[in-house]
Amino acid sequence: MRAAPQPFRARDGRDAEIRSARPSDAGCILDLATALVAGEAQWNLPEPDEFVLSAELIARTARRSLASANSLHLVAVAGGEAVGSLTLEGCPHRKMRHVAELGLGVASAWRRQGLGRALLAAAVAEARRSPVLRRIQLRVFASNRAARALYEAAGFRLEGTQRGQVRIGDAYVDQLLMALDVA
Repeated sequence: MRAAPQPFRARDGRDAEIRSARPSDAGCILDLATALVAGEAQWNLPEPDEFVLSAELIARTARRSLASANSLHLVAVAGGEAVGSLTLEGCPHRKMRHVAELGLGVASAWRRQGLGRALLAAAVAEARRSPVLRRIQLRVFASNRAARALYEAAGFRLEGTQRGQVRIGDAYVDQLLMALDVA
């Protein structure tokens, strides 16, 4: 799926552009993902030493999503840097092609500026235009209240709780399963 580029103005006046990720964006998207994993282990599943994402994999994902009817990769770019990224990874199996898994990351300096909400709104709008997608689902740590509030405001509903699914330090945290009907 491809999304038309759209301007974004942060609450503090900074500008960015939200658009479909291109293979050439792989390096700056990798920089964003690396910073998110390194700086915020409490919100990310992989620990920094387990993080195996590569620019090659990101470029492949971008190429695949540009040619797909059920996948999308958006990037928010400001000053040549990726400041936000959203993926809808469509299931490749025919029985579940109508389902996409959402992943969202926003640079810490761009949080509480409306960027996550704008990325999410753009992705939902594209998903609603898709002839294939009917459902977006995601997983979020129960302890991540800001992310949960964002998803709930966008219409996502809680579908399940995996009790003690994630270990953060010495604590076990629930993982929530949420979904949105886009048909």
